[in-house]
Amino acid sequence: MSQTHDDTTDLRIDPDRTNVVPLDRDAVDLVARARHENLSRPAYWGDSLDHERTGVTAEAAVATRFGLPTPTAGDPSGDGGYDYLVDHAGRTERWDVKGTTYANPSLMVPETYVGPADAYVLVTRHVTADGALFGILQGFARAERLVRPANRTPSKNRKAWHYELGNDALGPVPDADAVRPVADAREEADRE
Repeated sequence: MSQTHDDTTDLRIDPDRTNVVPLDRDAVDLVARARHENLSRPAYWGDSLDHERTGVTAEAAVATRFGLPTPTAGDPSGDGGYDYLVDHAGRTERWDVKGTTYANPSLMVPETYVGPADAYVLVTRHVTADGALFGILQGFARAERLVRPANRTPSKNRKAWHYELGNDALGPVPDADAVRPVADAREEADRE
């Protein structure tokens, strides 16, 4: 799920920040094009190729940061409500990754998309003037923190509802060493 906005020029990239993830723009574009061509699910934010690029960028940034499987063209019907199954500090969680291009983003999850995710990671897609692509991990929220009546807001056209948390209300993204793919955690437990 992604939202887009042209206002990315205000982002300042600090290479020492661990939440800034450099990405292969061609690889992201290849997956986004394949997803866009296979799109058979309704798209809440629209079905443009830019929306797919934003979503793939977000997933790729999370995958790179935490050593998770890289995004693929996927199932045309969607991901079932979450992108990754992870072991986070000894607890199995389903993470749904949300992408945006806003410089000061909010985590927004359509009411109709709320489901099996245990937590959400918000990532901003940023392309520099020279064409370099970055995913900036903005924040993290558990589902029970996001899905509350106080966070339920109407969409701009007032035809749908979503749950929203401002960037300042998000928690920090977990440390990379506290998150592993569930398969890796299970393999390690089997060896012990």
